[in-house]
Amino acid sequence: MALFRRFIVRGLARDPARGLVTVAGLTLGVAVVIAIRLANTASVRGFETALDIVAGKTSLEIVGAGVGVPESQLEEMDWLREYGRVSPIIDRTARLAVPDGTRHPLRVLGVDLLRDRPFREYQLLQFAREERDPRPQELLSVLLDSTSVVLTERFARRHGVDIESPVTLVVGDVRHPLVVQGLLLDEGPAQVVDGQLGLLDIATAQWLFDRLGWIDRVEIQLFDAAAIDASEREIAARLPAGLRVQRPEQRGRQVEKMLAAFHFNLTALSYIALIVGLFLVYNTVAVAVISRRSEIGTLRALGATRRLVFGFFLGEAAVLAAVGAALGAPAGWLLARGAVRLTSSTVNTLYVTSQATVPALAVTDLLLAGAVAVPLAMIAALIPAAESVRITPVDAVRDSGRGGDRRPGPWRAALLGAALFAAAAWLSTLDAVGG
Repeated sequence: MALFRRFIVRGLARDPARGLVTVAGLTLGVAVVIAIRLANTASVRGFETALDIVAGKTSLEIVGAGVGVPESQLEEMDWLREYGRVSPIIDRTARLAVPDGTRHPLRVLGVDLLRDRPFREYQLLQFAREERDPRPQELLSVLLDSTSVVLTERFARRHGVDIESPVTLVVGDVRHPLVVQGLLLDEGPAQVVDGQLGLLDIATAQWLFDRLGWIDRVEIQLFDAAAIDASEREIAARLPAGLRVQRPEQRGRQVEKMLAAFHFNLTALSYIALIVGLFLVYNTVAVAVISRRSEIGTLRALGATRRLVFGFFLGEAAVLAAVGAALGAPAGWLLARGAVRLTSSTVNTLYVTSQATVPALAVTDLLLAGAVAVPLAMIAALIPAAESVRITPVDAVRDSGRGGDRRPGPWRAALLGAALFAAAAWLSTLDAVGG
C-alpha cells in the first residue's frame, strides 16, 4: 500500500490537472446515469399515483379499440347496471391559459357529476366553507353551462385564479374560452398531477375535444367487489364486438410499457456521458505509463513483478472511478431535479399527464454508482496497464521501450471503427424492445 501511494498517488499529485479532469468526467458521467435513473423512477411513480387517485373506487372499465367507446352502444349496455354503478368518462390532456397569459398542462375529466360522485370524492370549496354537502341541483349548476370548468384550489392559488375568473382551454390549436365556476379542495382527484386537474360536463368535454358520439371509457363500480373475477368474465362475454373490459391497473400497464421504451432511450443516452469519462480514464493511465517509464523500469529492476505493476495502474483507475462515483451520486440527485422537469414535460405531452417528484438518494443508488464506474474504469485502463508490463528495465534505461512499438497500427483502429459502425447499423434495424 505504501508503494502504491508513493508510485501512483505521488504521480497524480505531480500532475493534478489531469487527475481532476478525469474525476470531473467520471463525476459527470455517473451523475447523468443516476439523474436519469431517478427521473425515470419519479415519472413512473407519479403516473402510478395519478392512476390510483383518478381511478378512485372504479372496479372495472370498458374501453374500445383505439378511438374509444361509441356512445350509441351505451344504450345497448343497460344490463351493466345489473353489476354496479356506471359512469361514462372523457379523459384528455390539454393546456389551460390563465389570466396572466401563461399556459399550463391540464388533465381534463369530462364527467356526469351526479353519476360520478360514488366513484370519486369531489369536495367543492364553496360548499366546504359552509360545512355542508351540495344538493344535487347545486352540484349540477356548477357545470350546467357549456363554458363552465372546475379547477383545483391548489392550481387556482398558484396561478392567481378564482371563481368567475376567465380562462382559455387550448386543445390542439383551438382556443375555447371558459369560466371557472368551482374549485376542488386538495383531496381525492384534486391531488393528481400537483393539482393540474380540470372538470367539465361530459357533453361539454365531448364538444371541446371533438369527441361527439364517443367516450373514452365506461367505468363500473361493482355492487359486489369481491366477485370481480366472475363479473369481469360475465361482462366480457356480453360486450359488443370491438369493446373489452379491463381493470384500471391494466390501462396503467399499457402506458407504463410506452414509458419504459422512452426511459430505455434516455438511459442509453445517459451512458454516452459515462463513456466520455471512461475515455478520460484511458487517457490518464496511458499518459501515466508513458511519463513513468523510467520509474516502471526501476521497479522492475528492484524485483517488482509484472502483475504488481499491472495492478498499480488498474488501482489508479479504480481510485479515480471511486472518487468520481462518490461525487457523481449526489450530483446526480441534484441533476435529477432538472431532469424530472424535462422528462415530465415530454411525458405529459406525448404519453400521460403526471406529476413526478424526485425520490431521495438511496443506498442502492450509491451502490449502482460504484458498480457502474469502478469496473468500467478498470476495463478502460486495461490496454495502457497492459502496455506498462511490457516495459523491461533495459527498455526504461535506454528510453526506447517496446511498449509503444507494439500498439495496434492505424489500420487496426480503422477496422475496429468500421466493425462498430456496422454493428450499430445492424442494431438499428432490430424491432423495438418489448414490442
